[in-house]
Amino acid sequence: EGLASIEEADGGTRIGALVSVRALEKSELVGRRNRALVQAAAILAPPPVRALATIGGNVCNALPSADMAPVLLVLDAVAVIADEEQQEKVPLHAFFTGPRQTVLADRLLTGLELPAAAAARQVGLYKLTRSAEDISLVQVAISVLWEETRMHEVRIALGAASPVPLRVM
Repeated sequence: EGLASIEEADGGTRIGALVSVRALEKSELVGRRNRALVQAAAILAPPPVRALATIGGNVCNALPSADMAPVLLVLDAVAVIADEEQQEKVPLHAFFTGPRQTVLADRLLTGLELPAAAAARQVGLYKLTRSAEDISLVQVAISVLWEETRMHEVRIALGAASPVPLRVM
């Protein structure tokens, strides 16, 4: 239940692992709260791929160039993982353990959660590719919280620049 839904949860946003990238791109809730996720989804791949690809698949594939990972990292996303006995939440920055490797072992990713504070973040994204449909050569996502005219809680994440998607700050 909830694997293919996007909903409010504890003031934040919960995205089921089976939500398609296209559904994420078109979600009114995500557009209102986390516009950067909509932008990242829109540049993931051509529309036919976005219609079939899921956010869970993009994250669990654990490629260094996973297009959704940098923006999720700067929004402080948490992976919700489960097995037959229990459910656990793991910060996404601890989820990737190596190229195509995660902390999952014999568990499943059931969803991703964004904290309420993610909605207040200003986010910038950059993806360098050879063509619009190509795999990233490098990705950068930056997010900040503003306090009047001062930035604080700056987050920077990179994709396709190390063995795993990586939050460097």
